[in-house]
Amino acid sequence: MAQTSFSGGEVRSNAVYGTEVWNRDPLPPPAAPKVYTYRLTVQHGKETIPAQATATSFEVLIDFERMMRELGYEFIRLERLEDD
Repeated sequence: MAQTSFSGGEVRSNAVYGTEVWNRDPLPPPAAPKVYTYRLTVQHGKETIPAQATATSFEVLIDFERMMRELGYEFIRLERLEDD
């Protein structure tokens, strides 16, 4: 059996024995989750200017769309805004 020594332990048949710590540095903290901003556009059949809501939460946009639907507005589009 061949032995290869290194600082803190030895390798025997592709297995590591000893007290060597391979990664002494802790892992960096994970990146914060990406937050996107969305714009929901609705329009009433009689109006030429659409109504818009901008939010980072879909729950807010869904509530807005439901309220506007009750007032006779129709869904036009949902778009993700680019970061500036």
